[in-house]
Amino acid sequence: MSVNEVRGVDLITQVFSPRVALLSSTGAEKLAQKNNLSLVQLLRPFAQMRTEAALRDPYNNTVHEVRNLKLKFELMESNDLVPDSSTVTQLLNAVVSDSLSKINGAKVNSKYGSYNLNMHSSAPWFESFRNHFMRTLPVSQHEFTRHFVACLLVVSSSEPDPKTQFANLEKQFRENLAEFGSQRWFTSDILCCRVLIHDVAEGDEKAASELIQELKNEIGRGPHLSYLLSINSRRVFEVQEIVKSNNKYGPKMVDPWKRFLFDNLKQPTQKAIKSKSADRGSNLDASNGSTESSQIRHPLDMPQSPNGVSDPDSSPDSFAPITGENSYHGLYLTSADQEVIRSFVDEFIRRALLPHYEKQIRSLYDQLVAKKAISKSFFSATKKWFASGRTANYPMHFGSAESSNFYPPEASEVQLRKLGDLAFLFQMYDIAYNIYYQCKGDFSSDGAHLFYAGSLEMTVFCQFMLGKSLTTSYIDTAVSAYLYQCRNYNYALRCCLLCSEILLCKSVFLEASTNFLKLTSEESDLKSALLLEQVAFCYINARGFPKPRKFAFYMILAGYRYNKADQKHHLLRTYELAQQVFKNSTWSHAEDNINLTIAKHSHIVGKLDIATQSYLHLLTKNSMDKSNQQANFFQDFITCFKEYIEFKRDSSSAKLSEVMLPYINSQAVVVTYGALQRDSNFEAHFIQSSHWVSLEKAATLFVTKAKTIPITWKPSIQVLSQTTVNNIKPRTARNEPVKIKLQLENTMKFHLYLEKIHLLWNLKRTDCEDLIENESDILEGNKYIKTEVINELSFDNLEIKSVSLGIIPCVEGDVNIVGVAYNLCSGAADTTFNRKTVRVKQNLNVVGPKLNSTRDDRLANARGPDFRLQFTVVSPQPLLEVQFSPLPSEILCGELHTARVTFHNRGQIPINSLVVSSKDVGYFAFGHADPNMLGSVQNGAQFSPNSVAEVFELTLPEGVLLPGQGITMSFWIRGMTNAGRYSISLLFLYKNKTSDSAMPHRIVKKSFEIEARQSLSANCIKNRNFDQSFQLVFSLHNLLQNLNSQCLSSFTLATLICVSKKWIINRSQNGIVVDTSKINEQEQLNFEVRLDRIVGEEDNVISIISSETPSEVKLIPFNEFLVRNSVMFPEIKTTIQSPKKSGESKVHPLSYAGSSVKTAIKASVDVTFIFEWKVNIETPEKKVQTSGMHYYTLDEIDYEKSDSPIPDVALSQNANLPYLVRYEMKYDSNLEYRIEKSFAKVDVSVQFYNCSEQLVEVKLFLPESPTPSSVFSLDKLGLRESFSFWWVCKSTWVLSLPALGRKEIKLKACFFKPGTYNLNNVSVLASFNSTVYKFVEQDCMSATFITIKPSLNPELP
Repeated sequence: MSVNEVRGVDLITQVFSPRVALLSSTGAEKLAQKNNLSLVQLLRPFAQMRTEAALRDPYNNTVHEVRNLKLKFELMESNDLVPDSSTVTQLLNAVVSDSLSKINGAKVNSKYGSYNLNMHSSAPWFESFRNHFMRTLPVSQHEFTRHFVACLLVVSSSEPDPKTQFANLEKQFRENLAEFGSQRWFTSDILCCRVLIHDVAEGDEKAASELIQELKNEIGRGPHLSYLLSINSRRVFEVQEIVKSNNKYGPKMVDPWKRFLFDNLKQPTQKAIKSKSADRGSNLDASNGSTESSQIRHPLDMPQSPNGVSDPDSSPDSFAPITGENSYHGLYLTSADQEVIRSFVDEFIRRALLPHYEKQIRSLYDQLVAKKAISKSFFSATKKWFASGRTANYPMHFGSAESSNFYPPEASEVQLRKLGDLAFLFQMYDIAYNIYYQCKGDFSSDGAHLFYAGSLEMTVFCQFMLGKSLTTSYIDTAVSAYLYQCRNYNYALRCCLLCSEILLCKSVFLEASTNFLKLTSEESDLKSALLLEQVAFCYINARGFPKPRKFAFYMILAGYRYNKADQKHHLLRTYELAQQVFKNSTWSHAEDNINLTIAKHSHIVGKLDIATQSYLHLLTKNSMDKSNQQANFFQDFITCFKEYIEFKRDSSSAKLSEVMLPYINSQAVVVTYGALQRDSNFEAHFIQSSHWVSLEKAATLFVTKAKTIPITWKPSIQVLSQTTVNNIKPRTARNEPVKIKLQLENTMKFHLYLEKIHLLWNLKRTDCEDLIENESDILEGNKYIKTEVINELSFDNLEIKSVSLGIIPCVEGDVNIVGVAYNLCSGAADTTFNRKTVRVKQNLNVVGPKLNSTRDDRLANARGPDFRLQFTVVSPQPLLEVQFSPLPSEILCGELHTARVTFHNRGQIPINSLVVSSKDVGYFAFGHADPNMLGSVQNGAQFSPNSVAEVFELTLPEGVLLPGQGITMSFWIRGMTNAGRYSISLLFLYKNKTSDSAMPHRIVKKSFEIEARQSLSANCIKNRNFDQSFQLVFSLHNLLQNLNSQCLSSFTLATLICVSKKWIINRSQNGIVVDTSKINEQEQLNFEVRLDRIVGEEDNVISIISSETPSEVKLIPFNEFLVRNSVMFPEIKTTIQSPKKSGESKVHPLSYAGSSVKTAIKASVDVTFIFEWKVNIETPEKKVQTSGMHYYTLDEIDYEKSDSPIPDVALSQNANLPYLVRYEMKYDSNLEYRIEKSFAKVDVSVQFYNCSEQLVEVKLFLPESPTPSSVFSLDKLGLRESFSFWWVCKSTWVLSLPALGRKEIKLKACFFKPGTYNLNNVSVLASFNSTVYKFVEQDCMSATFITIKPSLNPELP
């Protein structure tokens, strides 16, 4: 038998147990009251038979075992009470209400489909209701299970004349038996036993023994009808010692009576009716409710048996500490006395009760056989109905079909039902089953609906007790008959409660739910609520197919009926269960309704914590409520929460409550340690974290002069966020600010107002172990950490704001930022009407990154540390503030912008070293602190650039920057070489000589975003080469594109500077006039410059062409950016020697790193040109003028050189082949070419040079169409061809060049329109041996341009 079936069997045996009446004398009650108990209460814990017994079948003497038979001891007058319905309603309401506080055990979390429900595994309130409801049912004549089967006459041995007392009690018993007869007693020959109760400590044991012996020897009474019960063996002084011990050390004795105490029915009031007529049963059955007297005190508790079923005669096994003699039970009873009581009950059952009713069953069976109500073969199989129908002893309509007096008491049908009930009470279930089975047919044919329903009900109980399959139709029919034909709700409810328990034991949940639903009505809200709750449990426990949503639906209905029954606590319990199903579902309106109901009723019953949480659930981002509804919810929340805070304050709790309103995203917290520079890019500190770490490493190596970074080295931390690596606990100096940037979101649809917002922290000082916090008192906390407070902050509906809160640690130690505290207001500050504020907090809980390095980490979903909000405060340190004057966000390529940078020591310690680290050294330059140190330059002056590297040290005045001192320097930014968006990152590392190991150095980060636009492009070509000089042709092209059509721009060349060891500009023979020629949009300027050789110079010499006097031309920052561009762009790197000092020559370690062949054919760099230009940009609103410069380093004077870096061409597998041959195209530049006779013809010669020491085969291909095709693209050179032209000669040429040889071919070009043309649109291929090597296209080292002028004849184009 399963555990559930044991539970059901235990319930049936408890409800249908033989009832024994007690009739006692005053002396007997006094002996029991010494133990703080009545006589009935004294016997109840021992009312179960411990041994097995047997009863014989009345037909064939078959033995039936009787196990664990339990008796119900009650006062004989208890059946006189007919409680009114209002009293019963009050009693059941109190029982259900009080039983909720007696729940034992924690809730169990169970999974039903996709839902996890947390609820109790039992429902003691329902079981208490069921058991007390069974007690309030009146005795009915359609069944005999509640009739007395025996009577015990109890007299004390200490009374003067016990025999007379027994005689008087027996007389009362006989009168009661004659008066009520079958309405109260099972048979007329009822078992009556005499019990002599004896006080062992105070009475005469010998006299008691003699008296009981006399009683047993009386004529006409058997020896088993008289018993001696000896109790109260413990003496008074022993009891006093026990009470003292209990008061001092607590109770040590087990109190078995605590589980079985409840108040019996008292004397009925005027509303109670003592029925003396035969109509009593009819009056009772017609009523829908049966109750106890208004003077009855209800039983508060009912215990559960070991099988999990509540005993209707018991209460929970819990008791309060003993404070006196009357607060404990059974103090005068020893364990031996308790064993005597058990033996008495056991002996009474085995020796008196069972033998007596074995005879009664046989006698009743014989009477029915004599009346031919049943045949002698009844127990073998066949049923026999009443042969000729109804007997003539009673009329057809003795009583109504719905009442219990349909049959007269002596009717065979009633006697047969009595026989079945007697067999059922004494566990002869097979006999009872056959009797009930026959009775139901008789009652059905007679139309006795009440008897018919009762027989069906008992048939189902017999089937269950015998382990047979249940006939569920019997249950439905019985409930329907009770409910509709008999209109007897109470017995219908009893049938439903018991039969549904049986169905639940068989796991037939849906049928049980149907029965529960039948009994729900509008007459009793409490009963309907309990039944609807059981329906919900049936659906959630349905085997194989749990239905959580139906469970939640019926829980809501049950909660609604609980509310009507004024059961607020049960209402909250059912709604909380339903909330677990509706939570986080798409049924937002249902969830809001549940939360609102829980909030309001929790507020009413004083559960303020639950009420506030429920109100907060209504104030969520995804709520579909309107703004005015949310505003009302918020007002109710503030009111409830204010009461909750006052309650916590009364309970000496100084901690703030956490409220997630507005929402703070803890993961988005950004922490800044130290004073973040006002003009620095805040986001760049953590977006390029690895970039900053590399810069700091380079600066650290520079300062420490070490070769490698130590293993213990850690990067400095200034800004931490969720994108940075936060596994290192940061440090900050004392008296320096720490800023916390928070993202606050108002998820509500109404305005939200906050006041007095500040951070919450705790501090563990270095010199003290105590933990200091500012949650309880911010003023006291400011002695250790100054906390910034924002007085007011308002949010529009659904607004997101970023708020920065700061603290300044004043002592050294470990600080932990734990949250944010603020006042939550119900209105704006200027609103005085009904404005309320509450002090709340939100905790900041950051979660580290997910660990994926090991399998265990992935399975455990492990997280790494995140120390954003935890830091260590160390001793004071220097604090550098770096401020730049405003810098442009847009600049032209090559443009120079001058700014000022200020360094200020805001700390308390001097700065002795300041180092700059950057990978963008080609874009900026620092000047001197004194602007007068800018030097002028003259022709022939020697060039001495400053040392340039990615890390360099800035010179401080007198080598130190004292606290509070500041210096200002010049700062230049030059536009990048190519157009695009660029970022300049500067890291300043500074330190003090006495810096401790906690913070050996500190850093400041600066980042600027600048966009460069195209400005100017140039070509430089050798035109003529002489022995001691050569002539260059420069071509400057305006590439500036104006976005506005009304914007005009023009470039002007202001200064040309040449820096070289071997060459100097010949100012008398050059073709440029600076500061005069304008280059408008998409125009280009061509000019010639002649260079003369310098003999005997070892240092770089500067030569200048400028409109200004030589002394006015400033060398700085031209020299700085010259070397910086060599660092940034390897394609224009140069080798420059500084002036000799002390007999030494310092060579800058820069050289060109090309391929082997390329290095062999190119000469070393020996000349660099610097072009300073000015540009005028005119718009209708304003006119802007700015200046810039371009650098050109010629690595081979025979080839064209562009200032824009040309990307490397993808080479073939033979890396040296593109440099086998070089060629150039020549024509007579002294002639003017014009369009004559509709075209112009030009003779062009192409010279080929073999750069290798082997024979080379060369192929020349001319284009067959006028489409231009040149080696250099026009976009790279910044040129635009006017029109296409034709080659009028052979299109393919094949040549063989000997080693280091040269050849020349003649070509002709034909032009049809005036314009500027690039003749280099041919394709030249070369190879060592065509059978071994493939032909590879050769790079052209120059571009040849020719200008065709219009014809002098106006008739020609």
